Amino acid sequence: MFITRRNAFLSLAAIVLAFGNTCSSNAAAILNYTILGTTPVHGLTNSNTTPWVSTANSPGTGSTSFTTSGDGSGGAIAVSISMPGIIISNTYANPLAGYMLFNNFVSHGAAGYSYGAYQQYFSGSIMFNSKADGTGINYLTATFTDSLFGGQGTTANVSGGTPTVGTPTRSLTYTSDIIQHIATATLPGFSLTLNNINPPLSSVGAGSTLTVGSFVANGTGQFDASVDPANNSTPEPSTLAGAGLAVAVAIGFFRRRRSAQVA
Repeated sequence: MFITRRNAFLSLAAIVLAFGNTCSSNAAAILNYTILGTTPVHGLTNSNTTPWVSTANSPGTGSTSFTTSGDGSGGAIAVSISMPGIIISNTYANPLAGYMLFNNFVSHGAAGYSYGAYQQYFSGSIMFNSKADGTGINYLTATFTDSLFGGQGTTANVSGGTPTVGTPTRSLTYTSDIIQHIATATLPGFSLTLNNINPPLSSVGAGSTLTVGSFVANGTGQFDASVDPANNSTPEPSTLAGAGLAVAVAIGFFRRRRSAQVA
């Protein structure tokens, strides 16, 4: 098949764009946290970290709410926060110390139960702030709807993200005072893993008021997104390498074609 110069350049452009899209579409961790103990980190400690998550039911309403069980205002718990340096403004350095707090983390709709596992949807927000009352530096706040709680026995998971076919009203938005380009972040997602649930998962109520029973637990979590540190202006090294390869291929093609014409 005869390849014109115009088609070759179009192919080159397609290859470069493909590399760029591949690199920018991958979400990665933007925040991990560790619950602090009695040893101070930047002056912050917790007197008790076992457990640090608790739930409570509102009798007759079919509603369950999550709260943190720390020493701070509203139950805020002291945490050590790790964030990739490439996305944090230069004023801050890892690890950060602050507080984690659940706000209006409440179920909606009846719980489901199948094959020993419970499921229920929750909405609310999770805040990481320099002050326990939430009036300090907002390291990251995740506001979500229709995040799915699911688990059985003594373990469970809460996961949230963008809309899906099964949950078109699901949403997750981030705000931050220190993460660069958070407003243009894509593919947000988070996951909280709960363990040592006590008592083991159960339910209260029936029918439309069926909801997850009260418990206390420990857990870990991660918050993800695709954040372009250069605000989509500078390609990543892998993108540049791919573009270089494409250019080399195009140059080789033109050299061979020119040589053939001269001969």
